[in-house]
Amino acid sequence: DASSASEPRAAVCPVTGATHATSAGAPAGASGGAGAAAAAGKAGGSPPVARTASLTGNPINVRSMTSGADGGPVREMTREERMRFVHSRKSDKPLYYGSYLGLDRVLGSVHPVSRSLGKEAHDEHLFISTHQAYEIWFQQIIHELRSVIDIFAFPTVPAKLVIVAADRMERVSKIQALLLQQLSILETMSPMGFLEFRDLLFPASGFQSTQFRVVENMLGLKSDSRIRYGKTGYCSFPRAS
Repeated sequence: DASSASEPRAAVCPVTGATHATSAGAPAGASGGAGAAAAAGKAGGSPPVARTASLTGNPINVRSMTSGADGGPVREMTREERMRFVHSRKSDKPLYYGSYLGLDRVLGSVHPVSRSLGKEAHDEHLFISTHQAYEIWFQQIIHELRSVIDIFAFPTVPAKLVIVAADRMERVSKIQALLLQQLSILETMSPMGFLEFRDLLFPASGFQSTQFRVVENMLGLKSDSRIRYGKTGYCSFPRAS
């Protein structure tokens, strides 16, 4: 009936992990994002840690940091604590460059669609490699932002950790500058070279980058300020399998 068709139901955004209400006739995720998560935090009076978890989609995990036994201010691990941790994880199996970086998986992840069709477009390899590099750097940006959010989630933040947070945000700025420079590499590809394989990629688009949306969320972009792709919310895009 009409009443059940408009009955609110819970939906979970695959990008943010936030749960929000949506009507049965509206697509899930059409209005998700940092704005919804922040509003939920205000309505429920959630502590900073809870809001951080909802924005990043992951529980708080302050790496290389610890708090006092009495639950006091967060602090960096001492050198002795780090060394004890390292020695506790040592094994007899040697670690080599290729296995440490997982190069078999990383370098084996370029699969041009045109190649699978029997006529590989030369520039498609560059196109894939460049965008994979973007996603790797997006992952690093998220790693840095999450650590900064974690630092400021504590009631008391020592000045030393404020400096750590500032250094990590400067790193994010440097990465963003590098990402802009990568465009000059793509510009070496001619329009005709791109058209050799562009039609094979439909409906793929950079607007569907999940990690780019996560970065936007973590930096506080509001849902109504987004540029929508295909007039749909980003949560409706399928995630990489």
